[in-house]
Amino acid sequence: MRCALIAIGNELLSGRVVNTNGAFLAKELDQLGFSGTQHSALPDEEKIVQKAVQEALEQVDLVIVTGGLGSTLDDVTKQAVAHLFDVSFQYNAEVKEDLVKRYGERGRLLEGYSLVPEGAQVLLNPVGAAPGLVFHRGNALLILLPGVPHEAQELFKQRVVPYLHRHFGTLAKQFQEAVFFCKLSENVVDPLLRELSREFPQLSFGIYPFHATLRVEIKGRDQREIFLAKQRLVARFSLHVYESVDGTIERAIHQLFIDQKKTLAIAESCTGGKIAERLTSIGGASTYFLGSIVCYSDAMKQNILGVSEATLRAHGAVSREVVQEMLKGLFEKTEADVALAISGIAGPTGGSPSKPIGTIWLAFGERGGKSYSATFQAFGDRYNIIFWGANVALGALYCAVAYGKNLFSGEALYTQTT
Repeated sequence: MRCALIAIGNELLSGRVVNTNGAFLAKELDQLGFSGTQHSALPDEEKIVQKAVQEALEQVDLVIVTGGLGSTLDDVTKQAVAHLFDVSFQYNAEVKEDLVKRYGERGRLLEGYSLVPEGAQVLLNPVGAAPGLVFHRGNALLILLPGVPHEAQELFKQRVVPYLHRHFGTLAKQFQEAVFFCKLSENVVDPLLRELSREFPQLSFGIYPFHATLRVEIKGRDQREIFLAKQRLVARFSLHVYESVDGTIERAIHQLFIDQKKTLAIAESCTGGKIAERLTSIGGASTYFLGSIVCYSDAMKQNILGVSEATLRAHGAVSREVVQEMLKGLFEKTEADVALAISGIAGPTGGSPSKPIGTIWLAFGERGGKSYSATFQAFGDRYNIIFWGANVALGALYCAVAYGKNLFSGEALYTQTT
């Protein structure tokens, strides 16, 4: 089944409002087994709306339009559809009664919502005034929903989904699995996905990189094929896989440390507390996270973590030697089982030929065990360098604790005896 989504509203085109309805409906319809072919936003202009709806109905099985069902001058969706189908408006007693029941005498002021195009089936709005409207045209189904997000979403869940099941019969539900990777680029994963696409032609694969992490989605109607494809993917890149209920690396760290009953402390320079912010945004972080020492200046690195002035002079704040001493200071200052230290040049100034902007050093390890230090180059503006650095650091930490492996193979390591 093919579907098209159309959102109406000048505010969407100007960027003042984000079309959250589109994202919600696309996800819900995808899970129901509909294949999206169009997702558009249109202005509050009747002729443009009319033309777009007509074209969509000729191409797909289901068209859902959001917005423009109110009673103000910029609400044109009902008028556009009425003119498209050449029908007049009529009062719907069910809608009027529902409005008066829920809004009292004020409901009489909302009588404009009771005026619906002739032939439309009404879906009463459980959380707002404007009802949803359903039209059958040939083999296609057209559904109009209000633009207010919580109204559109509740109407869809409570009224539209049951209607779709009744109209289309048993829908071929589509299943989906996601696999998350850290320190793995999409060009490395892509050859295997092409191979899996040939082996499982009924499945679809997507790669979505985001700041040093990678999400691979596998979709299809056969759960067994999805399971087999996922197994192959995980087996090939097992040391880069992280498990996360929301896909974020901080959530993966959260669950890993709680499961292993280990505590964590962090020393941050270039990330300025960003790592700690992300970890503590998850409820229950105090179970494992002791805290972060933001040693942004050289003086703080010396006074709080005991980094030597000689080391700073000889190697600079962004160096293997400094992050190693920051890590050692963390173990001395806290009782953490695991520690992470990071220092870098986030820009836009401060770089040099030997240490360009985006150069980052990190050190991590467990108390009394092996600790690792590594460098990498981040790119982009200051925000992206900081976010990238935080993700790389958390990914490296996850794999070290989960698998006992250093993702930065070939980098020197030292033994922490503290």
